[in-house]
Amino acid sequence: MRTGRPLLSTIKDALSALKSVMIMQSQLAEMRKDMDIASSDLRGLKDYTHGIDKRVVRLETLVEAASMTSSRPQIERRESE
Repeated sequence: MRTGRPLLSTIKDALSALKSVMIMQSQLAEMRKDMDIASSDLRGLKDYTHGIDKRVVRLETLVEAASMTSSRPQIERRESE
């Protein structure tokens, strides 16, 4: 016949394992929240860099247009006689 000691030890181990699982679930939920926040931050950063890229393209276009204008030979005006 068994004594009560090994049964209590088994129950204690089972409860300890259950506690560990509950702690891990809580930590997992926190990690999911953190990942959602990071994902949102990355989306914002992507949109921000896309806006900067558009501005850079506009600036490059302006610089190219200005360089074409300044390199184009100017038509000289004749002075009136």
